[in-house]
Amino acid sequence: MNNSFKVGNSAEIRFIKYLKDGFNIDAVKTSKNDDIIKHQDYKLINFFPEITKKSDFFVDIKSLKKIQRNDLSYQDEYTWIELKNVNGDDGWVKSKYLDGIVIETFKHWVVLDRLTLENYVESVLDDDFVYNPNDAHYKKYSRNGRLDISTLVDTKTIIDYCGILIFSKTNFFILDKSQLLF
Repeated sequence: MNNSFKVGNSAEIRFIKYLKDGFNIDAVKTSKNDDIIKHQDYKLINFFPEITKKSDFFVDIKSLKKIQRNDLSYQDEYTWIELKNVNGDDGWVKSKYLDGIVIETFKHWVVLDRLTLENYVESVLDDDFVYNPNDAHYKKYSRNGRLDISTLVDTKTIIDYCGILIFSKTNFFILDKSQLLF
């Protein structure tokens, strides 16, 4: 099991435990096939339907990331957005099977509306391709010889545009966007 998989899996487990412990929300892990093809990590049952307008809410959970794999520390100033996956198929931001994307920051769990995020990224994305992750801000980044395409976007900006729910990691509070701490 590679390290990025372990970190991602840990974030999934921690977020689901947070929802259960703090809000008594049940979650069902999706099948391996749904995870790979539909980008669904979990189905959240009765997940704030007054806000989400759905009884079942499908999410992909994203852990803290580094800009470059060999960076020493994780960061939350920017968020990686997957446009195409390693097979060259649509990445998670374009998955019609997802309702939300959960991103982890150092102090919060943030639920983003997937469709609003897709539209936002399409509106600001530069068509230029870059091959250095440090140059990937609002540009299409690909690794040489790979089919995946990603971009880096400003985390605070996507929370402002696409944020549905913001949870404090230190307690069981739902925050307003004005209460966001970075």
